[in-house]
Amino acid sequence: MEKFLQKNLRTIAIILLFLFMIKSFQTCVQKTSIRKQEKKITLIKDSLDKEILAREYLIKDLTYELKIAGVRVDEAQKRAEAVQATAEKIKTNTTIKIEGGKGK
Repeated sequence: MEKFLQKNLRTIAIILLFLFMIKSFQTCVQKTSIRKQEKKITLIKDSLDKEILAREYLIKDLTYELKIAGVRVDEAQKRAEAVQATAEKIKTNTTIKIEGGKGK
C-alpha cells in the first residue's frame, strides 16, 4: 500500500486538488445564487414598502375627503333647515284677503 501511495502520490494530489476546486466552485455558485435571491427579496420588499406607503397616503387623503364631504352635508342640511324655517314663517305670516266682487 505504501508503494502504491508513493508511486501514485502525484495523481492522488491532482485528484484531491481537482475535487477541492469543484467544491470551491459549487460554494461560489451557491453564494452567488443566494446574493441574487437576497437582492430580489430586497427589491420586492422595497417595492412593497413603497406601495404600502402610497396606500397609507391614499387612505389619509380619502379620510380627509370624507370628512370634508361630511361637513358639506351638514352645512347643506343646516341651509335646507333654515330655508324651510323661513318658508314656514312666511307661510304663517301671510294672510289672504278675499274680497267680495259685485256688491260694493
